[in-house]
Formats: sequence, C-alpha cells, structure tokens
Amino acid sequence: MRCDNYPCVPLAPPSDRDALGCDAVVHVESNLGMRNALYSAVTLLMLGVASLTCARDGLFATPYGSLTADLLEAMGAEEVPCYSVVDAPEVGFVVRPAGASYLAEVLEAVTDGYGQAGLSRGAWRAANGVWSVELRFGDGSYGKLEVYLAEVGGAVVHGILVLSGP
Repeated sequence: MRCDNYPCVPLAPPSDRDALGCDAVVHVESNLGMRNALYSAVTLLMLGVASLTCARDGLFATPYGSLTADLLEAMGAEEVPCYSVVDAPEVGFVVRPAGASYLAEVLEAVTDGYGQAGLSRGAWRAANGVWSVELRFGDGSYGKLEVYLAEVGGAVVHGILVLSGP
C-alpha cells in the first residue's frame, strides 16, 4: 500500500524504512466525526445535568425550600430528573408504593404545620388523572408552589413541585 491519500505512521525506524519501502506503514484515518459526536453528546449531557441541578437548587434556595424538603421526606419520595419545558425551579419525584389520595393527606398534614408561617393551601383540582394544589406564603410575593401528583399504576405516583413567580 502506498501512503498517498492517508496520513502514515511508520512501523520501522527511519534507517530501516528505506529497506522496507512505504508498505511498512499503518494508514491512520481520522475519526474526527466520531470524536466530535462524542464530545457533543458529553457536552449535552453535562448541560442537561447542570440545568436539572440548577432548577432543583433554585427551588431549595427559595422560601419554599424547607417546605419542599419536608414534603419529600414525609412522602418517602425519591427525587427524579424533570424534563419540563417550563423554565422554573422544579423538583420531580416518585413515590412507591402509594396512591395520590394518601399523598394528598400527607401533604395536608405537612402544610398544616406551616400555618403559623403564613402558608395557605388552595383547593385540590383534578384533570386527566393529575391532581394538583397550590401552596402560597402570605400574599404571594414569594410566588407559589404548585404540586402535581399522577398515579401511573402499580401503586406508583409521579409528582412534580414547580415554583411559579409572583
């Protein structure tokens, strides 16, 4: 093989190459396309993880942070990534085994303890199998925390806590 079209890496030291000819080389083809695709995938993954972390940390850094932590602990929830199109602080979670009505009772018990802090709870709403309620401190100048619960079968509930602006 000749090394006219590809970069060549010699197999022998320069003094032996003359005796061996150009056939004693390995043809190295560039994998720039594969390398660029790999770098792109890693970059997108890192940005996705960073945005999920920022959204979660953004919620915990608000006045609703301790309430969020208390709700997740009382429900026995496991945090999961949220893939929401809403650009707002949010936390996704899964509770196994549970039902939405049980989690609603847990939420009401936890929020009753925040009454002295000025937390108010709106009425429960249901549509298309998703239960939701709105929580608000005082006059709402800190925004509101929206809680969504959806039973997905098999005694599993998926939920999301979303902080909406004032």
